[in-house]
Amino acid sequence: MKAAEIAGITETDAKYVCSLLDGAYDIVYKVPPKYVLTTPEKLVQDVCKCLHVGYKEMLSDVRSKQLAYTRSAIAVLLSKNFPKLTLSEIGKLVNRDHSTIAYYLIENKRSATKQKIYLTVKQKLNI
Repeated sequence: MKAAEIAGITETDAKYVCSLLDGAYDIVYKVPPKYVLTTPEKLVQDVCKCLHVGYKEMLSDVRSKQLAYTRSAIAVLLSKNFPKLTLSEIGKLVNRDHSTIAYYLIENKRSATKQKIYLTVKQKLNI
């Protein structure tokens, strides 16, 4: 007696179920694990690693494009994943004023480059 007969389904249905199970295997074992949001500080450090920027360098007063884009991505990720954080609290995490954080959040919607960086980080961390 075949497995399909034991389960009470047709051979075609059995093949379909097997293909679904193969797809589930790919999803479970080939997709990176979902990022676990523990603390805002950990998210800041992980984004720095993801963008190959030193944590202390990100906190510095240097205003290069790379650092500004990193801070912007961090601000957007923090505001979306930790909605209870105020702009001032986010600012303290990236060593910037609350008005700068507000600018980052508004500018992220306008700037295609910043949006692309944000989406890249989001994808790499699987948030």
